Amino acid sequence: LCSTFHCITHCVERLNSAHFSILRKSIFFILF
Repeated sequence: LCSTFHCITHCVERLNSAHFSILRKSIFFILF
């Protein structure tokens, strides 16, 4: 259970970082 929770949190963390990078790229594209 603990290991699966860790895997889920890791996957969510990766997804969040990917979303953040895409958002940052889109913001840069809009600004510049």
